[in-house]
Amino acid sequence: MDKKIDFLKLSCAVQNYHWGKIGLDSEVARLKSGEPDFIINNEQPYAELWMGIHPKAPSIIVFPYDLRGQLLSRWLDDSNTWALGENVKKRFENKLPFLFKVLSINKALSIQAHPTKDQARKLHQTLPDKYPDDNHKPEMIVAITKFQGFCGFRPLREIKRFISTIPELKNVLSSEAVKSVLHLPMEVPPETQTQVLKICFTSLMNQDSHVIERELTDMMMRLEQDTGTPGLLTEEYLLLQKLYSWFPGDVGCFCIFFLNIINLNPGQSMYLEPNVPHAYVSGDVIECMANSDNVVRAGLTPKFRDKDTLCEILSFISKPAEEQIFPSKPHPSSPGVTIYDPPSPEFSIARFEFKDPFQTPATNGPSIFLVLTGSGNIEGTSSLKTSYCHGDVIFVPAMNIIKFVPGENTVLFQGYCEF
Repeated sequence: MDKKIDFLKLSCAVQNYHWGKIGLDSEVARLKSGEPDFIINNEQPYAELWMGIHPKAPSIIVFPYDLRGQLLSRWLDDSNTWALGENVKKRFENKLPFLFKVLSINKALSIQAHPTKDQARKLHQTLPDKYPDDNHKPEMIVAITKFQGFCGFRPLREIKRFISTIPELKNVLSSEAVKSVLHLPMEVPPETQTQVLKICFTSLMNQDSHVIERELTDMMMRLEQDTGTPGLLTEEYLLLQKLYSWFPGDVGCFCIFFLNIINLNPGQSMYLEPNVPHAYVSGDVIECMANSDNVVRAGLTPKFRDKDTLCEILSFISKPAEEQIFPSKPHPSSPGVTIYDPPSPEFSIARFEFKDPFQTPATNGPSIFLVLTGSGNIEGTSSLKTSYCHGDVIFVPAMNIIKFVPGENTVLFQGYCEF
């Protein structure tokens, strides 16, 4: 076991997925730009920054210098599980339970959902090349710029309005699906809503691709000539144009009529339970999740699509868009700290803003800090000290307190596990 260390600075991996922002337009690229060996290609997308121990993109220790080049996962495995805290060690089998990310989104990610633990085990056993681990993947985002995406099913009255007023949408649904919606009374029990939603969405996902392509083409040509379609808001039409320009002929374009459009301002958040349909469209976000990469996709993607699994696992529950925004709360004893505490034991998120020396609150589990803005010095409770700046990532073991001595106003985000 190494001597108990106050903190570790990390170098973290970038994912260059096609939907990421390009070059210096990407917050991910800008966060990495301070590393001397990182060269930004202004024609390349920089989509995600991964902070943690996931084997697909593990973080590497860069400070203290005697540990430089060692994987964080290896350091934790080498008798340093004390850094996780006793509760986390027992609950999560000596592993860091969360993956912390930054996403810079230039165009839509897939229509997707994440499985429960039981579903993930079965998917991993059946298709290990498509579902690479057996863990669930609840996740939360906090916007750092304006963000737009989809989350959860719209209220049925909105879906009914679209089916009533958009002929091409009606044409891609089965007659059973159309009748089940249009004949709905004003008040229906939740179980009926769930059944109707499942019939309609499954009908859409199973429609022949040639029919989808034909009806999408007809709809876009018609809307270009007449944007005054009853029931179609300007925001919805503009977003539909974007989706169609990115993925012409894709069934995911029709999902705009089923899923809530979510707009977040910086600092607002959204929590995604397993089996909730969603897609990110634009913006820069902090994201934290259980340590998994399991994604069930069915639209707006060049990747593997598993529409049968998606329709089988989805939670067919209608909620208004405003109910998809997750509330934050101020830290009870630390001014300038905002807490985002979802009902998931693997992770929480905190945001810090300060211009004077600041000690981080101790947590009984591990933390990863990201410096979003600012620079200065970090001090541990021992003699360990170093500087920090924009883009630095710092791992802090359980129950450790570190002190930030800023040279300018500093904003940090923290992913952590505490229970």
